[in-house]
Amino acid sequence: MALGCPVVARSIPGNLDLIDHEKTGLIFDSQNGFKDCLQRLLTDEALRVAISTRAMEKMKRPEFQLHNEAAAYLDLLRELQTRQTHW
Repeated sequence: MALGCPVVARSIPGNLDLIDHEKTGLIFDSQNGFKDCLQRLLTDEALRVAISTRAMEKMKRPEFQLHNEAAAYLDLLRELQTRQTHW
């Protein structure tokens, strides 16, 4: 998405959290749905360009930047490290 490649993804929770169907990618839930999504991207240049553009813009948001994601994980690990846990 960040590189401007239109995304086709299966309808599962992680993908649904990231991709807005027909806005930042295409979502499918069956083999035929996958074929339909690919066909649409291959034949509809306007859709392909629009999805790519919106996806790249979405990936520029702070919450999707790699350094912010890494910092959030480090903060979590540091927080867990400071807790004294006895298992």
